[in-house]
Amino acid sequence: MAAPYPPGPRPGPEAAGTDDDGEPDPLPNGLAAGLEEFLEAMRVEVGLARRTLEAYRGDLERFLYDCAAAGRRLPRQIEPDDVADHLAARRRSGAAPRTLARNLTSIRVLCRFWVAENMASHDPTARLPAPRLARTLPGVRSPDEVERLLLAPAGQGWRAQRDRALLEVLYASGARVSEAVGLRTDGLEPDLRGVRLHGKGDKQRIVPIGRRAADALTTWLREGRPQ
Repeated sequence: MAAPYPPGPRPGPEAAGTDDDGEPDPLPNGLAAGLEEFLEAMRVEVGLARRTLEAYRGDLERFLYDCAAAGRRLPRQIEPDDVADHLAARRRSGAAPRTLARNLTSIRVLCRFWVAENMASHDPTARLPAPRLARTLPGVRSPDEVERLLLAPAGQGWRAQRDRALLEVLYASGARVSEAVGLRTDGLEPDLRGVRLHGKGDKQRIVPIGRRAADALTTWLREGRPQ
């Protein structure tokens, strides 16, 4: 199921005809009914939140207005070219690949629902590939930023000691957050030169840590943790 996202602008007159007041013509009854049945099923059977349903409605109305402009009146009349033409128009209007992938996901879910409910005989998205998304590398903090982060817990109370130990272990070991949060005292090496981390698939590894992290752990274990 598609994740929640902010609804885009509603289709304008360029996607469909307009009435005398300049408002978009209503969707053909067959497409409008198909959309409402889908949204109601998502609300009742899947339990989607209101904002998620609004997001679906925004994307799908835009798509169905394009289908109506191409002469489609019923879900079963929508063809793969209608989906491809809609996505191509979105691309020409400047939509990013991630937006196009989100739109295609919404349309896929709608079309599969129509097939399951015998409102359509085929899924027009079945052979359409998703847009390829570029992978972005994580940002790297500067030494000054890292130092400010490690010094963020202020004071000598047990909470500050706990947070300092956690941040120092995270930085020294390269552990995932879930691994550091799940670290138990029996996962500490006796001399505190390393920690035993439980990773994905319950795999264990021993990772060395530096003196600064070991000192923060020692302070936490001796002073903060008993409190």
